[in-house]
Amino acid sequence: MTTIRDVARQAGVSIASVSRVVNGREGVGIEITERVRQAVSELGFQPNSVASSLKTARTHILACVIPDISNPFFPELVRAVEDAARAAGYATLLCNTDDDPDKEADYLRLLDRRRVDGLILIPCHDEAPPAALLHLAARGTPVIVVDRRMDGFACDIVLTDNRRGGRLAARHLLELGHRRIGILNRAPDTSTARERDAGFRAELSPAGAYDPALVRLGRYNLESGRAMAADLLASPVRPTAILAGNDLLAIGALQAAADLGLRVPEDLSVVGFDGILLSQAVVPRLTTVAQPIYRLGELAVQLVLRPPDRTRRPRTHLLRPELRIGRSAGRVP
Repeated sequence: MTTIRDVARQAGVSIASVSRVVNGREGVGIEITERVRQAVSELGFQPNSVASSLKTARTHILACVIPDISNPFFPELVRAVEDAARAAGYATLLCNTDDDPDKEADYLRLLDRRRVDGLILIPCHDEAPPAALLHLAARGTPVIVVDRRMDGFACDIVLTDNRRGGRLAARHLLELGHRRIGILNRAPDTSTARERDAGFRAELSPAGAYDPALVRLGRYNLESGRAMAADLLASPVRPTAILAGNDLLAIGALQAAADLGLRVPEDLSVVGFDGILLSQAVVPRLTTVAQPIYRLGELAVQLVLRPPDRTRRPRTHLLRPELRIGRSAGRVP
């Protein structure tokens, strides 16, 4: 393995000069800098990042912990995190918990040992924070929670106004004349699911359009959406529209409608939530409440990389969703 000593010998300069050039520090002349760079190129020298981190107490690695890599929303968010981190000179370490609290705790302990410079966390639940997270934060690692709230943990939170988004979706269906409206959502184990449901209810109830018998709860995935929608659509008096707590549930509802020979939106209207890229690729193109996904990840990186400030109080950064009109929702039949 090529060492910094080998580079110094090849360039005919001191080890200190090589170190300054490799680490981008000032105090080295143009001629020496060029000789060092040429030697680095010829010898294929790679700086020892581990040794450097031991000296500076920084690894230049950010961790991003997500609950479900199979849900396109999270990879789209991670793309924004990776872009923003790389622009700031950081690599991104991705961990997928599969919505499993034990797996999440294992990853948090690993990241604590790896001494990451910051953590962007989408927790798999919003109950009391795990001990591993408290230990990591107590050591001084900056933590930003994204997309979901977490009880009993003081840090900045970045999320979309889910209640507002729920109201936007429900209002759109009411304006199209729908009153028998089914709801597909995740079980209320996250703030995201609860707040979207609260938005649905707040808009539908005054119009007499909220019916608990038309609510189905499951997981945020295609299979759950398809099964729950099929159950709703098997009712003697089926709903004329479906509000879905995320786009995967909505796409599952489109599949269930197709299985039954129902036309969308002529026989059934469907509205999703998230605005993932896939929502624009399905037929018919999905009407959905679009989150500013890229901005969520970008802002999380900006916040986690801020200089530490003991006087700064944690706050919630609430971003606004928007209704994106597609072709999956029409006037009541």
